[in-house]
Amino acid sequence: MKKASCVKHSVVLIALTVLIGVALAASGSGWVPAWAEQLGLKLEKTPGPAESFSELKATVEDPQKLDELGVEGLKQGDSVTIKYAGNVGWKAQVGDAEIRPCLVRISTETGTTVTLSPERQTLTLKNSPPPYRGSMAKPPNG
Repeated sequence: MKKASCVKHSVVLIALTVLIGVALAASGSGWVPAWAEQLGLKLEKTPGPAESFSELKATVEDPQKLDELGVEGLKQGDSVTIKYAGNVGWKAQVGDAEIRPCLVRISTETGTTVTLSPERQTLTLKNSPPPYRGSMAKPPNG
């Protein structure tokens, strides 16, 4: 009986640790302002490069730009959601800030989800097939 209670408490503790870790890792910084133009989107609110965000709402202005990145079938005026998806392991200078650019996950109203990662040399977003470079965890020492 005592052993079963200990196991039960351990399972609850592990579940809480995982849930808290997911909740804390679901936001971060690293948005590059030029991405809105690259994606052909008009954001409701644009975060600064060092400003933390978890989710951004946007309206499609140029669907062809998203088509080129694998987010297909959208029309001008459609809504999309952009979610923070972790940071890359390298730093870049964006304006006055040195940041670790983030990966972004774009979801459409039809259920399509595409993850994009920044290219190191140009900071432009590219469609990244799994496994994605970067993760929800930030690199050590940074």
